[in-house]
Amino acid sequence: MQNDGFISLIPRIATGQNKYADVFNSDKSIVSNKTSLNSIYVVGANFYGVGLLNTVHVLLAYAAHSAMPDNVKFTILDPGKSDYIELVGSPFLNGDIITSESDILTILENSSEIDFDFTNVIVLNHYDWLKNNLDEEYSLRCRAAVRKLVNEARSRNVIFIVVDRAASENEDIMDFDAILCFHLENESLSKHILGIPGAELLKDKGDSLYLNRRTGEIKHGQIPLLSESLFKNIIGLPENAQGDIDSGIE
Repeated sequence: MQNDGFISLIPRIATGQNKYADVFNSDKSIVSNKTSLNSIYVVGANFYGVGLLNTVHVLLAYAAHSAMPDNVKFTILDPGKSDYIELVGSPFLNGDIITSESDILTILENSSEIDFDFTNVIVLNHYDWLKNNLDEEYSLRCRAAVRKLVNEARSRNVIFIVVDRAASENEDIMDFDAILCFHLENESLSKHILGIPGAELLKDKGDSLYLNRRTGEIKHGQIPLLSESLFKNIIGLPENAQGDIDSGIE
């Protein structure tokens, strides 16, 4: 049985038997790269909750499914405070969910300098809030820290997932290994981020474009919907997983 490619997003840790391989196998899945990716840009609008947050859940589930909590940790930076609250209690969570903007900046500025003894999956939620902070100095420092960590993620044993709900043509797209793009407001912005039009035509329910920037390959498809109960089960929370991935979304 071939996996759908999400497993290859996570270097070093996704080895051995994959007991959820049948769940994550879906002809609706769009990621099929065969090389490890350490920096992932998740960008665009979030329709009905099936999009940005679900995508990060799928990536975190793949990071956790075949790893021990001692080998991989999730560092969650969320100024929105509530999107990842369900991770509280997971053995994979690295300390507390960081919600203070000043603390988030401190972690971003230092993570590119640390050689972690575990694979540190850093999720930066609401990057749009931070980069557009009214404090110009904060905004500049945040953008610089994110850029540096994107460039050095592979050498620092880091997987860096940046979630941005408000991309702009006025900013350069950093050197991410991969871009998972949901609906964008116009063709010009799609060309700016992906190099091609099309993201302005994306709909809801996980409809997305995936760009592997290491190969230049672009795919159109749908991110499979991961149920809350199954996600909690995979990340080690004490709840019976009766759910499944809805691979029939259209």
